[in-house]
Amino acid sequence: YPYSAGASVTLTANPTPGWYVSWTGCDGILSGGCVLTMSQSRSVTVSFVQQATSALLALPSGLTFAGTLAGTTSQPQTVTVINNGPAGLNPVTVGIAGVNAGDFTETNNCPAYGLNDGSSCQVSVSFTPGALGIRNAAITVGSTNAASTQTVSLSGTGVSAALTTPTVAVKPLAS
Repeated sequence: YPYSAGASVTLTANPTPGWYVSWTGCDGILSGGCVLTMSQSRSVTVSFVQQATSALLALPSGLTFAGTLAGTTSQPQTVTVINNGPAGLNPVTVGIAGVNAGDFTETNNCPAYGLNDGSSCQVSVSFTPGALGIRNAAITVGSTNAASTQTVSLSGTGVSAALTTPTVAVKPLAS
């Protein structure tokens, strides 16, 4: 197809999941596409390369929140998410699921762009029991190019405030 001199052309490719595109001969890369400025005939090569699978770890494998007053929030506990694989992870997803998922909340500092190989991020988890007794849920941590999703079990116990019986001292009246 003939282009006018100076025209900007972007070539794109749609690889199968698990593969990525590697371009050579481009003036630049924009959103995964090869950008060319036409001034003469150009030769561009596109290669489809299989992505290395990264190993995603979440440690520890479980968190326990002992005796928390129902309706109050515990001190947070931390899960460390580690990419110990040979390649970067696409955006890391963190979610809470399970019977009592609403009793647990999480915040995390996992980068929106993903997690480079050898890097880690933290997930902070708090427990606010909505009822008395043992409450269970799980955190799931995943990425579109990780070998597997990791699950961290969550367990907490909702308790009520202890009732105390006042001590009464009886003294005889002085006569």
